[in-house]
Amino acid sequence: MEGIEVFEGTGGTVIADARYAPLYIATWYDQPAEDVIRPFFAWNLRIVEQALRDGGYVLITDSTRSERPAPVERRLIAELTEAMPPEGTERCLGSYVVVDNPLIRGALTAMQWLGANPWNFISVKTCAEAIRRGLENMAEAGMPLPSDLDPDRYEAPPRP
Repeated sequence: MEGIEVFEGTGGTVIADARYAPLYIATWYDQPAEDVIRPFFAWNLRIVEQALRDGGYVLITDSTRSERPAPVERRLIAELTEAMPPEGTERCLGSYVVVDNPLIRGALTAMQWLGANPWNFISVKTCAEAIRRGLENMAEAGMPLPSDLDPDRYEAPPRP
């Protein structure tokens, strides 16, 4: 499917949906390990680099299908987040993490503590809420909105 990248490996999968760029949706499944996390962050870096050339972006991370990351993976995610270019944060119009599991919410908090810099994201309960907020961020920035993205009808791409 055009605009979709799948990172599949040990323990889990991340599906990165760029069909509505510059609004991006990453859906995490199960408990991805390093062989999934590193390629996903390389994809995320490409988004940031594109935004530095073209303008802002919105990133939505849907964790409703994932499990709490193991300590090694939490540390890796914190390190890779810290390694992202700071100017990318400036171009991020909104970053939302969809969390419906208190264990994952706790893991996010723990990962933030591991980092030197504060993470700039908002935790929301549904993907529809995250998409609505992201579209609002884009509208406020004067960016064109994807005409084919309905927050209430969005479905994550099928998992392979």
